Order: sequence, then structure tokens, then C-alpha cells
Amino acid sequence: MVLAFHATSGGGSAAPALRMVANMAGGRHHGDDPSSRRKSKSAGQASLKVFGATLTPFQGAGYYSAAGEAEREAINHWIRTSGAFDVVIDFDRAIRNPADPLRLLPAYDSGDHLHPNDTGYQAMADAINLAVFQS
Repeated sequence: MVLAFHATSGGGSAAPALRMVANMAGGRHHGDDPSSRRKSKSAGQASLKVFGATLTPFQGAGYYSAAGEAEREAINHWIRTSGAFDVVIDFDRAIRNPADPLRLLPAYDSGDHLHPNDTGYQAMADAINLAVFQS
């Protein structure tokens, strides 16, 4: 099993790290354009199940920017729809504020508007369907 989850912490781009994990797990995505992916035999031959996890909201964090948010949304769209992952764990939906989806739900916010508190991490754990580990 390979789990691809890259935090938004630090303000850096998550896209290269996610592509690297997808490539290591079987070459399911190649190149800089998320729409240009190809399936590889290596993942199936190695019997790896590849899990992708969406990036969580971070509006209000010190380095938040509209450009960073646009990248997060594009990456999450790719994670959810690209087919690069056998299983998608949607941490974004698990801990975002439904009334303000660019922010963490206040009950899950550690106070820095970036990192979840213990309750938020529990919500993230609860978002994982444990049945995916059985097959």
C-alpha cells in the first residue's frame, strides 16, 4: 500500500510530491500536466494499492493566498477524478467548514487555521473506510 498525502504546510506546492508518489506507486501519472497520465503494469505486478488523500483547507493561515487556494483546489480535483489512485480519502470534506469550505471547521482547528486539533485528526481518521484495507 502507498498513501499519498502532502500537507499544505509551509506554503510550498504539493503537486510535485503527489506526482512523485503516484509515479513510485506504478507510474499512474507522468509529466507536469495532471491530464496526461498513463497506467503502468508495475503497480498491478507489485500488487500495490495506491491511496490518495485530498489537501485540507488553510484559509486564515499566515501564508494563505488565492493562488495557493487555486492550486489546492486543482490538486484536490485531480486526486478525486484522475484515476491515479485506487482509493481516495477525502480529508478536505472531512474537516472543512461546510459554511466556509476554504477554512477548517472551527471545532477541528488547532488555532493556526492550518493544522487540525485532536478532534480534527479523529475526524480525518473517521473519514477512512477501513474496509479498503481488507481487499
